[in-house]
Amino acid sequence: MYLIHKYNDSVCADFFESPIGILHIEACKLGICAITFVDKMPCLLPQKSNEYIDICKQQLSEYFLGDRNIFSVPIYMHGTEFQKKVWETSTSILYGTTKTYGELAREIKNPKSAIAVGQALAKNPILIIIPCHRILHASTNKSGYAAGIARKKWLLQFEKANKM
Repeated sequence: MYLIHKYNDSVCADFFESPIGILHIEACKLGICAITFVDKMPCLLPQKSNEYIDICKQQLSEYFLGDRNIFSVPIYMHGTEFQKKVWETSTSILYGTTKTYGELAREIKNPKSAIAVGQALAKNPILIIIPCHRILHASTNKSGYAAGIARKKWLLQFEKANKM
């Protein structure tokens, strides 16, 4: 995955209908900068795509068909240096597998930061591509997900069933 850290304020947006809800995708001239779930498709919001959104929608289609396990569309991460480090490291978690907040904290060489890792993941602006759904609480029964636990469980079960 190619990660972009530069700033650009020209943003395009479009929607993607997934099996677990509508995704709102935003991209600047440098890459995808946000993917979030929305409850319903706004009828008055103009949709403006760019090459990154087109690539992202194609790759999301392949992902939800079980034909893609790694995303290659460029992304633009906007957050603190710590958040970006957590998000970037989480992209190395393989499709169909999981890690704990503590394991991710150790990977970023900050073993006592499991809670901070969880907080950074809760602010992940690029759902699915930055796979925060693959990170669990050590007890495996207290994991959150910005898009809801039901979607997190669905994604984990889907990836496990379609593991390549």
